Amino acid sequence: MDGRPGAAVSGIVVGDLDLERQADQITRLYQRYAYGAAIGNGLPLTGDDFAAMMAQNALVCCLVAEIKGKVVGLLGGLRIDGARSSDPGRVWGDHFVIDAGVRGSFVAGQLVWGLFDRLTDQGITSINLRINPNNRLASSLYARIGCRAKTGARPDCDGFLEVVSHLPSLVRTTRLVAAENPSIRLPRLSFSSLRGLRGHGFDEGVVVDPDGRWHILYHVADSDVVGDLWLDGDSGQIERIVSNGVDYSQHYRDFQLSHGLVAPARPRPAATAGRLRLGDFALSLDSWGGLRIDHPRQLGPLLVDCFPDGQGHTVAYRRPPRSEVVIVGRPDGWTARRPDGLERVHRLVGRVIEVECRLGAGQSAPDQLAVHPWVGLRPAEFSLAPADRAPLAGPLRPGRWPPRLPAYEAAGDAQWSYPAQGAVSRWIDRTAGLAVEIEWLDPGRLRAEGECRAHGPQLCYRLRLHDALDPEQSDPAWFDSDRFDSDPAAPAPTSPAAVLAPPLPRPPLWSDAGRARPRWRRCLAPGEGELLVDPAAGLMGWRAGGRWLLEKPANHGFGALTAVPAALWASLDSDRCDIDRGAEWSGADPRIGFAESLKPVAGDVAQWSVVAAADDLTALELVTDVPAVFAGREAALHLKPNSQTAVCWMDDSAGRPRLMADRDQVERPWGLWWGFTRRLCLPVGQDQLLELRPLAGDQPEILVRWLTAGPLISLLARVGAAGRSQARWSLRLISSSHPGRQTSDPQPK
Repeated sequence: MDGRPGAAVSGIVVGDLDLERQADQITRLYQRYAYGAAIGNGLPLTGDDFAAMMAQNALVCCLVAEIKGKVVGLLGGLRIDGARSSDPGRVWGDHFVIDAGVRGSFVAGQLVWGLFDRLTDQGITSINLRINPNNRLASSLYARIGCRAKTGARPDCDGFLEVVSHLPSLVRTTRLVAAENPSIRLPRLSFSSLRGLRGHGFDEGVVVDPDGRWHILYHVADSDVVGDLWLDGDSGQIERIVSNGVDYSQHYRDFQLSHGLVAPARPRPAATAGRLRLGDFALSLDSWGGLRIDHPRQLGPLLVDCFPDGQGHTVAYRRPPRSEVVIVGRPDGWTARRPDGLERVHRLVGRVIEVECRLGAGQSAPDQLAVHPWVGLRPAEFSLAPADRAPLAGPLRPGRWPPRLPAYEAAGDAQWSYPAQGAVSRWIDRTAGLAVEIEWLDPGRLRAEGECRAHGPQLCYRLRLHDALDPEQSDPAWFDSDRFDSDPAAPAPTSPAAVLAPPLPRPPLWSDAGRARPRWRRCLAPGEGELLVDPAAGLMGWRAGGRWLLEKPANHGFGALTAVPAALWASLDSDRCDIDRGAEWSGADPRIGFAESLKPVAGDVAQWSVVAAADDLTALELVTDVPAVFAGREAALHLKPNSQTAVCWMDDSAGRPRLMADRDQVERPWGLWWGFTRRLCLPVGQDQLLELRPLAGDQPEILVRWLTAGPLISLLARVGAAGRSQARWSLRLISSSHPGRQTSDPQPK
């Protein structure tokens, strides 16, 4: 098989993308297979949209497969994907779509190896991809082209697992070495030589050191040549090469380094020396020109505003590019300037942060300048007041309203963009007493996700920070306004009620679940109460009040989870505040084990337990107990309610229950939204609700992720750096017959 562009197999011709001729055909291919966030959200996708997407995500190369002039597949490499930039020497692989009529033919191999050829010719050493783990067919293909991830890697908040293939670097290195020294024989890297990887996972051949460094082993066989190739997982640098028993490691390492065939490790931007304070708000600028605002009552940054883009690309606010900026301190802020003349000035004027962004001399094209301030408030309400339209307001629910269109923002401009000049965006968390307001001052287009693209060479905006607990705050009455009370995406709720606080928890009495399930544990109580636990997986069932409140679902996967381990399970997750990853999708985690009763333990043992808060098991308390060795992580408990659940009540940031429906006024076929709250109620019967709320813990929050197949609920609390961190959560059956929330309920500590 010849994988080079232009080669024909059974009438299939693979060549470079011709936007003018092929864009409309490509969008019809996307529509036929409901591919991508735009079509998934019910938005029309045109050829012009596709061309704009390719430009804004910095297309490096794209190969298209045709049969008699009809597009049957494509695969692209881009600098930006999902608001994440690629590092030097790397690209993001995306837009891998193949018509069903040619799947199983040579077209996939032609596209993949043709793309590798193009990338190696341009000096690209590695390709990253974000994949849906439940797409087993694509995952098998990606594994066969060398894509790997660290052992235990998890999907990010969007449900995508990030993998990397360093084969472009290997392909180029082996070709160049063979040209210089034909006596060195290595297996040819191709689908044929890697065929033994069929069906293997993304951790095949992956080894992780105690210090976190990881390594990849590729075993390759081609005709009479067999080789083992060890690479550094982060950089792709060759660590060891053995071919037919001969070690060529030093030769290849020296050659790869001397020819710059390795992607350097991604550094972190350093903090600048200057720091400004506005009451309890702390403002700082990093060495890449990114603005960050923190507050002691906010877990994670309150606002992050990376350096603007002046090339007409999407702002990669989740993983900013390595900007070479010169930062000059001012008495009232900073000026940051890039070599091409792009400049951003921050000035603190009273309680207002004024931001001015300007292109360099001679640059003024529309859409060339773009910014994306990102606000970190999670349990919050959001409003957008455009200058020429009715204001929008409601709970902050990414994915549902406004829609999330990662890498497809251009397709949503007609429906989900607003004139920027005069518009005001606001976020408010009334419980924390914090709010952020952005006022846009120049002509441009404000996209629903928060990016703003200027019509001219400059874009100015004002940031206002509100602290209701600060006695010097100029307008604390702002928190009492009703501007957030209208929710166009939800009907008026029938408020669920809370009942009296549960009694002190008592340990349930556990026994074996029977011979058929020797590992399982069971707790029985009067009134048809029952708990069933598999210590290796989690809570398998909870029965109380005459019905099963939680049961392990029959489906084998949900969202980014390839398997749902239990009705409720525990994990230790990465930082929910991380802008790049967000709250992970996590399965059962062997690092945190079930304990029948929590007792003091020594060492680095993390544990979780469930105890009865009522004799009939209508009320439970969940507890996590985690040592400081996991500091900075999240002690998480995940529960999967019945898939028939169609609504839930989530407290807004003021503690008022609001109805969140799966079918709302802005229904979109993709059916994914998520939101944070501090109290949640799920209907489990005609007059009963299952209430979830924190009793104790460090920054406890409840994350709701909703797919068309129902919700996944995650209970999150931060693990501290001293001693052991314990979080306690209440799950109880309550009546929905009385409105309001009783003030006698214990509040999180």
